[in-house]
Amino acid sequence: MKSSSYQSKAMNYRPISQKWLLWLLFVIFIAACRQDQEEVKPLPRNSAEVMMSGKVWNYITPKGTKVSTHTVSNSCWAERISDNYKNFFGVAFYRYFITDDNTRYYFESLSFSAIPLRVGSYELRGSPINACRPDTIPAAAFFTSEHDAGKDSYRVLQSEKNYFRVTKVDKQTGLVEGEFMASFIKTFGAKDSTYPDTIRFQPSRFSAFLGAEE
Repeated sequence: MKSSSYQSKAMNYRPISQKWLLWLLFVIFIAACRQDQEEVKPLPRNSAEVMMSGKVWNYITPKGTKVSTHTVSNSCWAERISDNYKNFFGVAFYRYFITDDNTRYYFESLSFSAIPLRVGSYELRGSPINACRPDTIPAAAFFTSEHDAGKDSYRVLQSEKNYFRVTKVDKQTGLVEGEFMASFIKTFGAKDSTYPDTIRFQPSRFSAFLGAEE
């Protein structure tokens, strides 16, 4: 009886045709490709629109030289030492142009430090050397340089209105967006400096990913 039952099942069994097998493999391949496409994320891209002394930082000179801004944002460098340093970040803007030999020539830098990593508006009253501890105060500094050598140094002019405003924080992607306005007074100037004693940044904005260089 068992033998005839096995024979009956064997007679009813039909092997998958080559056509259907190829179709099944094709469906699996398409599904895998779609999954790979969904997992691919765009590369981080930092950007900034900085306005200094009524003029934009990014522009093209009459001779065709392109002046641009290199934006860098990082979480507090000291967070590896203690949990007290977490949830703070800094952002820096480096102004440069491309030389004839296709290298970057940096000549100005604007940096903000000890900024809480959360949405809010913060007054810039601290020292630019502040660490990112909960008891420190958001700070900013402006510098000029020539051939990799520092020239002029500025600190925040606290008698004028200044702020750093965080408008968006996405801790999953590391994206931080915000805006700022600040005035600076010269604390050291090179003998051949052509920069004024006071530098003012009108409302500017940025978008950056923590740890991304560009």
